Amino acid sequence: MDDTQLFFVSGLPKTGTTWLMRMLDGVDGICCRGEGRFFSSSIRNVPSLWDSLANAVEPWSRYVATRKCGWTGMSDRIETINRNNYLSESVLGEWREQMVGFLTAQWVKKSFAETVGHGEDVGWVGDKTPATRPEELSRIHRAFPSAKLLLMQRGVKDFVVSYLFHFWRAMREKRPDRLMNHVDTDDFLRIERYSANPDMGPFASVGTCERLARVWCVMRAETEHLHRRDPDRVWLVRYEDLRAEPRAGLRSAVEFLGLTPEESVLTRAVADASVAAVRSVSDSFLRSHIRSGVPGDWKRHLSAQASEAIDRVVQGFEDDAGETGRAGPAAEGDGAVSSGVRIR
Repeated sequence: MDDTQLFFVSGLPKTGTTWLMRMLDGVDGICCRGEGRFFSSSIRNVPSLWDSLANAVEPWSRYVATRKCGWTGMSDRIETINRNNYLSESVLGEWREQMVGFLTAQWVKKSFAETVGHGEDVGWVGDKTPATRPEELSRIHRAFPSAKLLLMQRGVKDFVVSYLFHFWRAMREKRPDRLMNHVDTDDFLRIERYSANPDMGPFASVGTCERLARVWCVMRAETEHLHRRDPDRVWLVRYEDLRAEPRAGLRSAVEFLGLTPEESVLTRAVADASVAAVRSVSDSFLRSHIRSGVPGDWKRHLSAQASEAIDRVVQGFEDDAGETGRAGPAAEGDGAVSSGVRIR
């Protein structure tokens, strides 16, 4: 791993991260084969490695930092109030973040080294790391400041529908990843009724759609902020653009990693990662990530009330962003994200 460079494919779940991962893994010199949940997890009962370590070291770090400041090198950061010495919560939190970042990085590098097969000529190793909170993307930078980030965006309404359908399938199949964040049993039962007979009720409640739309708005603003701040380290693409021109999009991603791919390699990688190809594999878990992938499919499932509610949430975030001067998500009637980084 000494000469191997690292990258992470991220974005919200159900925005095309699995598809991009599979395409990249099909390019010579690149290995990207899994989702280690190192920095984030969208499953309530399976915390990420980062969160697991943070919870485990919290009692120890608090004791050592407050009672053994000389050993930790933080004696100069002690504050005194009413003759009582203490370390502020911000200092303790920063120290824990540094420690957890170091521990996570060591395990990620070990995992990556074992992922690459013996004899493979690989210059880049990556992991699919979907995220639902901005801090989860920040963790990657803390652990690997020079690692590349390849970020996916997708229209808000297609994201909502795809996320809910994925949850419904996971629940029906009793898969380990069925306890997804932001949804609950009521959402499952609603989709179950809808799938049996669309006339029995709406596909999703207005409240659930609003909740997922808020998650989308926050993450979209963060991904665009990261790209603007460091375009040499962060690549950003719309799912809709990648879907329209997958080979051009894959070429852009590979060139971002500093490689020059042959057209025949790109063609093969795109074909091997297509919806039809994935549906034919024996891995049922992988097949479960694929539904239709067609932009605008939300129109077949969301009620007018749900669609309007999502528009209001997105417009509200855009208005707030305008007041603060920070670019925010645009409200678009068809649910597509506004133009970010397009494929050239």
